[in-house]
Amino acid sequence: MAADVKIPSYCKGAIGLKDVDIIWRPLAQRNSSSWAFYRISYCPPFPSCTENEQYQLGCILNTTQHQLQKELQCRMTEESLFPKMFYYIVELQNLSGVFKSQQLTCRLLTRVHCTRPQNLTAKAVWKRTVSLSWKPAPFMGKYTDILCYRIWYAAAHDKKNESVQITLGGESWIIDDLSPYTEYKFYIQCSLSNCEGSWGLVDGPVTAQTLEEAPTQAPQFSNWSVTNTQEGERDVTVVWQVMPQNLTAKAIRKRTVSLSWKPAPFMGTYTDMLCYKIWYAAANDKKNESVQIPSRGESWIIKSRIIKSRIIDDLSPYTEYKFYIQCSLPSCKGGWGLVDGPVTAQTLEE
Repeated sequence: MAADVKIPSYCKGAIGLKDVDIIWRPLAQRNSSSWAFYRISYCPPFPSCTENEQYQLGCILNTTQHQLQKELQCRMTEESLFPKMFYYIVELQNLSGVFKSQQLTCRLLTRVHCTRPQNLTAKAVWKRTVSLSWKPAPFMGKYTDILCYRIWYAAAHDKKNESVQITLGGESWIIDDLSPYTEYKFYIQCSLSNCEGSWGLVDGPVTAQTLEEAPTQAPQFSNWSVTNTQEGERDVTVVWQVMPQNLTAKAIRKRTVSLSWKPAPFMGTYTDMLCYKIWYAAANDKKNESVQIPSRGESWIIKSRIIKSRIIDDLSPYTEYKFYIQCSLPSCKGGWGLVDGPVTAQTLEE
């Protein structure tokens, strides 16, 4: 007959609703080379679990005294136990006899760790707003659709002011109390429904930068002049203090370079109808350093409202070129704006 002993132990749910770990402190033995056989038996929460026949084998562990650590662990795979409680017993058999712990209780709901949510993404949608989306934590079985998610976020340069926000279920969330034009970092983790149980592994960080404030006034002018002062009429030439963004150049053939850019900002309803002018010249020609009006070189006038790229195919082979771009109002009326560039690209060899 087994002798009752006190074996300190506890349980915890492994990652996902599948495995349960039973962890205990081993009993000391006189002979360090002698063997020890541990067995974990469990019983679902019936009205009573007093009969040995009601217990089922959970897992076993064979070891010797000199292999013992401060804690031993045995894993049971039994999905039907989640997220309930159950009873278990730790038994030890060695050369001295058989020893059994008292009946112990494992409450899984507070011991289960949620798995890591997947594919967290962040997208700025307004000056104070970022939209987050993710895929549910895997291996959570029937609880996948009702998990509790916790989102951590803070300005990317500030490591001390982490904030937290909790949402139940779902695969997306809007955060709308951010600062304009600021980069933020975001993390996410989950727990069981009603936010009970241990919080799982963290996914992240991902970053997103909120959008800029809308301009409070129209763009300013420079280099303006009046050329016709007759009564009721006048001609005004202006240069807008805006310019296209992110001009890039890529050689694709021996005489051809492809250019692309982002539209000039703050142009409102005219953004998709702007007129663009491209300047280019051989990069080794130092006489053409002028940005506004190179003394040599060529320019293209692009009047299509949808064009945001251009192919230039009359260049010399294996030659480095520099490129600039500026824009004007639709139909190329109004002053030309500030110049973006130069960027360089070398055409391919013959």
